[in-house]
Amino acid sequence: MPSAFALQDERGVGKARASLLLGISELCRRALSEKTRERPLLNSPGAVEDFLRTQIDTRPTEVFVCLYLDTRHHQLLDIREETQGTLTRFAVYPREIVRPRCRSTRRG
Repeated sequence: MPSAFALQDERGVGKARASLLLGISELCRRALSEKTRERPLLNSPGAVEDFLRTQIDTRPTEVFVCLYLDTRHHQLLDIREETQGTLTRFAVYPREIVRPRCRSTRRG
């Protein structure tokens, strides 16, 4: 989440407006968190979107996350941040994502 100082660097944003923007952002994050607590199942694209907004929406860089779900009940088993990047450059290697999951499946 950007700091109040970073927001004040924008033209037309002073201390009061920066505080207001941060407050609004926090209220939205909390509202989405409540919504995902009420609906812990990730059984629709909207539920996944709401969940991810609470987890990664305010990050300063782009992140690639994997959600591991129970396919029968659509419950979240794990969330892992696999890599960080930019809008124009992202390195995602499927073998690095699948390998740890295959090992844990064999163990458990």
